[in-house]
Amino acid sequence: MLAYSSVSHAGYVLIGVQADTKGGVSSALFYLLTYTFMVIGSFAVVTIVGRKGDLRHSLDDYRGLGSRAPLLAGSMTFLLLAQAGIPLTSGFVAKFNVFAASVDAREYGLTLVGVVTTVIAAFFYLRVIVMMYMSDPPEGVTAAGDGLRAFSLDPATGLALGVAVLATVVMGVLPGAFIDFARHATLLF
Repeated sequence: MLAYSSVSHAGYVLIGVQADTKGGVSSALFYLLTYTFMVIGSFAVVTIVGRKGDLRHSLDDYRGLGSRAPLLAGSMTFLLLAQAGIPLTSGFVAKFNVFAASVDAREYGLTLVGVVTTVIAAFFYLRVIVMMYMSDPPEGVTAAGDGLRAFSLDPATGLALGVAVLATVVMGVLPGAFIDFARHATLLF
């Protein structure tokens, strides 16, 4: 799911680039910055949950994660909400800026397609969130205790996850400095 969603996120970046203005390019750069942290954090959770390897990792592994590892599930929830573009996350600010640049360039149809695909993608993200909190854990895994011990968190992965969540919060609540950084980084205009 995260691999497929990366295609849609690339599309959002291209909406900003397509606007062909300084605001469009800076919004695309800001989107890339925010998406970097969202995806690093999401894949850190996937690495922890999918400890058995990619070939034996399924969506069912996330069933009941909220009761087995609440901090891990909370981190994944926040990162998925950010990818969906929910307010107070960096994903919301990034999508808003990209869509605003597209509207400023009078690309209303493209903006509408972007908004509709955001809503469709949110359904898939929310499906995983519901699964983490409102489903029973897989067979053979108890709600707490055994499930928590089963997740081994090495320091590097924990640090990556913590930095990713923190950056997603900060860029969502206080985005000004990061937007200015992206605005000044546009050498094309």
